[in-house]
Amino acid sequence: MAMNKKKIRTSEIVAYSIFGLIWIGGLVVCCLGIYAYNGPGKLAYNPIYQAQKTLSSYLNLSSTVDFRILGSIICLIAMCFLIGFLYHFANKVDKGTSRKSKQLEKLKKLLEEEDKKANEQKVETTQVSSTSVPNSNNQ
Repeated sequence: MAMNKKKIRTSEIVAYSIFGLIWIGGLVVCCLGIYAYNGPGKLAYNPIYQAQKTLSSYLNLSSTVDFRILGSIICLIAMCFLIGFLYHFANKVDKGTSRKSKQLEKLKKLLEEEDKKANEQKVETTQVSSTSVPNSNNQ
């Protein structure tokens, strides 16, 4: 029996693509944060470390925004959404297959009932024709 292929919808592809790109963006920010603290030279001359300081001053924070932590948070949020969409679309497919199987079961049941009725009618007609009718000429 051939396996039915899952029909992929455009909305599913778009959702996976968007949150996949957000996850990759978070990973890039995380890697840049690692480079900011471990790159060659002093921190004062490191442009990525300066970007961290600029972001914290833009957000009016007293401490420096750490790109490693920010990137990790972005990755976690994007991964949660990806898992949520996977769960949603998988349940959608499961509901569709279970609905189709229930419909097939109902159809089989109806066909079996019709076959039984047809067989019962055939048996009744054969019984009626096989019984003898009393002959009126012998009286």
